[in-house]
Amino acid sequence: MSINELIPMLGSVLELSSIYSIVTLGLVFSFRMVGFADLTIESSFTTGAAIYAVLITQTSISPLIALTLAGLAGSVAGVCTALLHVKGHISRLLSGIIMMTILYSVNLQIMGKGNLQLVNTVTVFDAIPVNVRPFCMVLFALLIYAVSFLLLKTHFGYLLRTCGENPSVVEKLGYRAGGFVILGLVISNALTSLSGAVAAQYYGYSDVGMGTGLIVAVFAALILGESVCSPKSIFRLLAAAFIGSILYRLAFEIGLRMNIHPWNLRIAVGLLLAVALVLKQAINRKHSKLFVGVGGI
Repeated sequence: MSINELIPMLGSVLELSSIYSIVTLGLVFSFRMVGFADLTIESSFTTGAAIYAVLITQTSISPLIALTLAGLAGSVAGVCTALLHVKGHISRLLSGIIMMTILYSVNLQIMGKGNLQLVNTVTVFDAIPVNVRPFCMVLFALLIYAVSFLLLKTHFGYLLRTCGENPSVVEKLGYRAGGFVILGLVISNALTSLSGAVAAQYYGYSDVGMGTGLIVAVFAALILGESVCSPKSIFRLLAAAFIGSILYRLAFEIGLRMNIHPWNLRIAVGLLLAVALVLKQAINRKHSKLFVGVGGI
C-alpha cells in the first residue's frame, strides 16, 4: 500500500472510529456501569440519524440544534427501555429487544421511508476543511470522553458504578438502584443517538438499517480495547473504549483493503469478537479484582 493510499485510509479510520467510539462510550455507561447489555442502541442509533435527517432537510433549524434534539430523542428511548425493566419487571434482555423492535417502526414513521438522503443541506461537516476533519472528529469525541470522565469521578458516578456492581449497597445508602439504571440507559442512548446523527452527516443519508449489527461491533471494540488496555481505573476504562474503537475500525478497513467479500465481513467481526473475549477472559482470571465496572459478559 502506497503512502498516497495510506493517508486517506487512516483519515477515514480516525473519522469513523471517533464517531462510533461515542456509541462504545454509551456501552460503557449501560453495560460496564449499570450492568445492562442494552440492545436498544441498534435502533436508537438510527433514531438519532432519522431525526437529524428530517430536521435538517424539512426545517430551517441549525445543525447544532438538530444534533441536540437527536441526542434527546435517544435519551427518551433509554428511559422507555429502563422503565420496561424497572417498573414492568421485564428482563433486561427482553426490554432491549422490545424497545429495539418498536423503534424500528418509529424510525420508519419519522423518515416516512426506509432511506432519507441529505441532499442540498448544510451540515456541521460543511464548516470543516476536509484535510482537518479527522482531527476535528477526534477532538469532538475526546471532549465527550473528557466530560464523561469528570462525571464518573463524581459521587453520582461512584453510585452509578456501584449500582452495577452491587445494587444492595446503593439501596442501603438510601437511593433507588432502579433510578440509576434509568439514568445509565438515558446517558447511553443519548450518546448513541448523537453518534447516529453525526454518522448521518458523514454518510450523507439516514437509513432504517444503519444500526443493524451495531451491538456486536461496539462490544467487539470495547472487549478488544480492554484486552489491550486493562480497565484498572475509570481513565483506563474510557481509554480502552476509545482505543478499541480505533483498532476495530482499523481491522475492518484492512479487511476491506484485502478484498474480503462484504458477505464475509460479519464472519470476520464475529471471529474478532470471539478472539477478543478469549483474551479478555484469560486476563480476567488473573486480574479480575482490579477491573473497574461490571464483570464479564
